[in-house]
Formats: sequence, structure tokens, C-alpha cells
Amino acid sequence: MLKTNIRWMLLGTGLIVLVLLVVAACGRFGGLYHIEPKAMDEFAGSSKIPLDVALVLDSQLCNYIYVSKRQHAKRVFELGETLCTNMKDMCTSLFRTVTVVSKKDEGLTGNVDAVIIPKVIDTSALVRPGAPPDFEATMIYECTMIDPNDHPIFVRTVKENKVLETYSKNSWGTVMQTTVDAVFSSLGNEVVGSPEIRKYVNKMN
Repeated sequence: MLKTNIRWMLLGTGLIVLVLLVVAACGRFGGLYHIEPKAMDEFAGSSKIPLDVALVLDSQLCNYIYVSKRQHAKRVFELGETLCTNMKDMCTSLFRTVTVVSKKDEGLTGNVDAVIIPKVIDTSALVRPGAPPDFEATMIYECTMIDPNDHPIFVRTVKENKVLETYSKNSWGTVMQTTVDAVFSSLGNEVVGSPEIRKYVNKMN
């Protein structure tokens, strides 16, 4: 009986050590991860919102990089180019016309019905113990629409959190890609179903 208990104790200890080694190995995976643009064909069948909009894509958004430093590993996620491409493609799919500008003032002085201003609020990436470990990424993204008088029409803050149970060096990039894709799916649906935007369109007409 004593030998059996000892064997179980050793087995349990071995499993704990294995999990810790796996997590440590995952944590040491550093690298550069380029997140790719998402196809916006899910909104292709929607009727376009009859508004001419200016979309503010500034350098802070288009050059956005998230750096994660954990367990002596540095992971760099290149997000900015994709965030701006996704935003432009989404707006092009949803609105009558889209004019890209680099500053809010450019949009306000243009001949448009509204100005759209996106920004990243927060981003994170981490790994949680397990066998296999859980790779987790979170992004909080805000989109504001204002009228030519700088009055708010629509404000949405989208938070997406995704978890991937895969032991792979590519898991970091995969979970962040899934998270970013989900952000724009959620945001596009928010725009399509927005009562505030519908009210503004009715007011314009």
C-alpha cells in the first residue's frame, strides 16, 4: 500500500514538473508576428449605409505594435497595418463613400456626412499553465463616429478575448490573429445594427 501511494505521489509530481516545463518552453518562444488583414466579405451582402464618411487613419494606429515581454522572451506583434486595412475595408463595405484622412480636423473640414475615428485601447497576450497550455490574447478597440459639428453619433468599444490550446511556436501569432479578426467582425455588426446611425441617416434625409 505504501509503495502504491509513493508511486502515485511520484506520478503526480512528474506531471506537475512536465506542465511547468511545457509552460516555460512556451514562454521562451520570442519572435516577430505579423497579423494579416481580414476579408470583409461577411458584410458584402449588406445594403450600404447612405452616408459619405471620412475615416481617420493616423500614424499612431497604422504603426501600432504590441510588445509582450514574459519569461525572458520578447514577442513583437505588428498590428498597425492590418488594423488600418481592416478598418478601411470594413467602412468601404458598409458606407456609400469613404475618404481616408490622417487627422480628425481634415475630416471635419471635408464635404462628408460623418467622421469615423478608430483607436486601440489595450492589447495583451499571455500563456496559462496547462497540458497543453492556453495561449490567450485580448484586444480592446474603440470606434467613434461624429458629425461635421464634432458631435458624437456613435461610440462602441469592442473587447475580444481568444484562447488557443496548442503547444506550438506559432500559437502566439494564431491566437492574436483570431482575436483581431473577431474585433472587426464584432465592430462591423455593431455598425450594421446601430440604432444611433439609423437615426442619424433618417435625420440627414
